[in-house]
Formats: sequence, C-alpha cells, structure tokens
Amino acid sequence: MIPDDSAHRALWPRSPDFGGSQQPLRTTVMLVGTLLYGALVAVAVLRGWPHFEIVAIFLQGSVLLPALLYGLKGKEPAPPAMPAQAGVWTAAAMGAFLIGSAALSAINVQGMSFPDEVAYRFQAQILGTGKLVAAAPPGASKQPWAEPLPLRFNHLIFWHNGWFAKYPLGWPLVLALPEKLGWGWLANPLLAVGILICTARIARALGGPAAAFWAVALLVLSPCFLAPSMVLMSHATAGLLVAASCWAWMEGTRLRKLSYFALMYLLVGLTFHVRPFTALLTAATLTGGCHVDSATRAGVSGSGFGDWHRPGRAHRGVRTVL
Repeated sequence: MIPDDSAHRALWPRSPDFGGSQQPLRTTVMLVGTLLYGALVAVAVLRGWPHFEIVAIFLQGSVLLPALLYGLKGKEPAPPAMPAQAGVWTAAAMGAFLIGSAALSAINVQGMSFPDEVAYRFQAQILGTGKLVAAAPPGASKQPWAEPLPLRFNHLIFWHNGWFAKYPLGWPLVLALPEKLGWGWLANPLLAVGILICTARIARALGGPAAAFWAVALLVLSPCFLAPSMVLMSHATAGLLVAASCWAWMEGTRLRKLSYFALMYLLVGLTFHVRPFTALLTAATLTGGCHVDSATRAGVSGSGFGDWHRPGRAHRGVRTVL
C-alpha cells in the first residue's frame, strides 16, 4: 500500500529557512546551471568532439557542481516539496520528453551517428522481409573472416551462405516492424518512455508521488539518457528490460511472490539477446540482492526462508540494496 501525501509531508516537512529570501535566485541558478551543463554535453556528444567524456567531466566540476552547491546552500534543506498533482506533472514530463526525443530522432536517423546503427538497421530490414540473412553479395568468401577488402565492414558478416549483422538479434527484432513501417525513428523514444514509467513506479513505491516526479525529472534532464533515445542503438531496449527487471525484483522482495522473481529472470534472459554484458551484470546484481534480502529477513525473523510467502512486509531488502 503506497502511503498518501500526508504521510510524506509528515516525513518531509517544509523548511521555511531553506535559502531564506534568496531561494528564488538559488533555484534559478541551479536550474540554469543544470540545463546549461546538459546542453553543452549534448552538443559535445552529438558533434563528436574528441574526448567528449573529458569535456563532460570538466563541465561537471566547472558548471554543474558550483550551480548545485549554490542552489542547495542553506540551513539543513528539506527534500523538495511535492508539487500539486504530482502524477500529472510526472506524465507531463514524460510527454515532453517523448515529443522532444522523437523530433530529434526523426532528424538524426536521416544519417548515422555510429557504425553500429548501420548493422542494426540492416539486420532489422532483413528480418522485416521474413528472413534471418540476406543473400550473399558476389565475391563473398566461404570463410567469414576472409572477405575481400572492398566488402569488409567490421559490423557485418559477409559469408557465402548469407549476409548479416554480427550483433544479437534482440534489438533488430524490436526495430524490424517500425523500420518496415518507416517509423524506426520512433522506436527508441517510446522505449525510453517505458524506462521512465518503470522508474516512476519504483520511486513511487519507495518514496511516494514526489519521489516519482523528481526521479523522472532527473532522467528527463539527463543528456546521458537523451542521447541513446534518439539514435538507432540497442541501449534503450536493454535499459527498459533492466528497469522492468528491477521493478520485478522490488515487488518480489516486497510481496514475497515467486512469480515476480520468475518475471525478473525472464527479463534478464531477454536482455542477454540485446546486450549480453549488461545482462550479466544485471543478473549478478539482482541475484546478489535476492541473497541480501533473504539474509536480512532471516537475521530479523530467525526463520530463514520460512517467511517467503508472507506478504505485507516492509521493503527491508529493497532499502538494504539501494
């Protein structure tokens, strides 16, 4: 049962001394600094500046950190007060992100930001025809590693039995139908909104509507979240599967229902067909979380796994791991 607004206001009371008379200025500086940092990092990434990650780290220290320190300076600031109708604001943030990322994606797919996109899109178009591989081009070798130099491309495999991408089929399968309909540019923005929904559900279960709104707002303002949402890469698909598996893990530890853990491992298994290393780390993390949760409950109740099916317990395991 998610607590109502009054409970969260009791836990997070408003602080009249937060920032004093300078609160509007501090809020403005923090907001402008965050937006400026995000815009500059997005430009650095999309324009392919050399060592853009170093540029991002420099901007964190020179723009983002000073703005946050100034904005949060005050007498023991309380967490942000819950906006009126937090659910509406959360949905509005998701809608704004969908519109903005879809518009940028529609422009971006007219070219290619990464060579990987060529392979993903090519494989999706093959799958859209109902085949796993395309016909081999003239000159394809019987050994995939010995293709002629004019045909060589690191992300595609040229073989006398077929022509296909070297990557797992998970993301091309998701992209196949949108690509066939001419809507490939919309796939990742929709998947990113799915990540926002999972994030909101997790945050709401742990901290109420206010936590859900601020968690979504932080993601929407993140250039690291926007960038994979407007290219034809597999990160958004893997991210949605991981976010959904985290939600299933949280519900499983809260309700003590095996079905949620089965769903968690199903989603992790699907992630292996999109980004295998991401799936490996997710499986290790969530499995470790299950063990920590079980050990914590066993230490409290002294019954080991005996209370596995007892619902209504606190999020002890969730808070232990998070």
